[in-house]
Order: sequence, then C-alpha cells, then structure tokens
Amino acid sequence: MKIFCLDTETSAGSRDGRIVQVAIVDENYREEWLINPDSYIQPGCINVHKITPEMVADKPFFKESEGYKELMKRVDNGEFLIAHHAPFDIGILSNEGVHLSNYICTCKVARKILKVHGVPRFGLQFLKEYLKLEELNSGDTLTGYAHSALYDTIVLFWLYKYLFAEIELQYPGQDPHQIMYDITHDIAPTKRFTFGKYKGKSFKEISQIDIGYLKWLYNAEMENPEPKRRKSLIVGLEIYLNN
Repeated sequence: MKIFCLDTETSAGSRDGRIVQVAIVDENYREEWLINPDSYIQPGCINVHKITPEMVADKPFFKESEGYKELMKRVDNGEFLIAHHAPFDIGILSNEGVHLSNYICTCKVARKILKVHGVPRFGLQFLKEYLKLEELNSGDTLTGYAHSALYDTIVLFWLYKYLFAEIELQYPGQDPHQIMYDITHDIAPTKRFTFGKYKGKSFKEISQIDIGYLKWLYNAEMENPEPKRRKSLIVGLEIYLNN
C-alpha cells in the first residue's frame, strides 16, 4: 500500500470550512501551498494557523493549485491518504469537490493501538511530545510552526511511522496498513460461514479440520478487484491464517 500524509488549514473550524493551506508529505516528498479559499476566514482560525486574508488574496483557488494537482496524481495512483482526525480533512476535501474513501485516521488508530501504554490524550501536538517523536526523528527537520500545514504533516508522518512499528509488535505477521485501515473504518471480522459447505460453522472450528479451505477462500477473495473484496471476510480469515 502506498501512502501520503496530508493536513489542511481552513477558513472555518467546522467542516463547512474551505482550504487556506494544504501540505503533503511522504518519505521522499514534502510541500505545502497557500490557497485562496474564496470565503471569509474566521478570526479564531487566523489565531490558530496565522494565515490572514491578505496572505492568500493572490493565491490560486484549490482546484487551480499545484497542491490539487499533486493530490489528484496520488489519488489516481491508488495511494492512501493518512490524516489525523481524518473525517475532518475528508469533509474539507469534499467541500472542494474531492471525494475520497481510501484513507487512514491516525487519531483513531492511536486510540486503539496506544491504549496499552496508557496514553491519556490523542491530539497531534500532545502525541508529538508524549511519544518524543521529534527525538526519535532527530535526523529530520521540522519546518514552520505548530498548526501550519507542513509542520503538522511532518509530525503526522512521524506518528504514522511510530504506529506502523507499534502494530508490527502487537500484530506480528499481519499487514500494519490493513490493520490501520480496518481500525479507521470499523471493519469487524466475520467469524462464521453464512454460505457454502460449512454454512453455520465458525472459522475457528474449520481452521482445526480444514485449514486448506480457509486458504483457498482467502486467496479467491484476494483475487477480486479491491472494490469487490469482502473486507470483513478477509479480516476474519486472516486471524486464523496468520496464527
């Protein structure tokens, strides 16, 4: 799975806001763009991200920007978007006419994965300090300031890498990206057959007498195009195939 991290700064604190700044970061790329939101920028938002109407008055609208071109290139390439509080950013992008379903929310993943460590809060800047992300990435450089898009997206990328490594420890042999996706989208594993020769039987029971059937079913499901795969079935099968 190819990924990229994204953060938006907006004209309003609600999902009705428009983009005033957007940043994209991955292992080999980092860039941010100022955007003309073509709307009023609320003073409370200016206090947070420090972007004034004068700073964006001569900037392109989102769909005319290089940021939009970079985003759509990655979407067309099948890359998954990583964001903190992803539903907010997904809603903001929807306001701009960009509708995405392939995304992972690091806030939701962190709440699930880090609860064993007693992490008390899950805001991005708090996690940066609590997990010592800057120290763990001492060879990297933070650009900008907290609540500017590029700064936040770099921290987001560090958090994503931290969660990826933590999932590898907690779920050995399983795909961390798939687990992140499942947590984000609340995909509950199927536990019992509702079809076929083992209808009514549990996956656990069949794993003990016919593991080959589970492997066959899993491989057959994975051969389907991504939109047609029954993800809850795949997640349920992986529990027993990865043991």
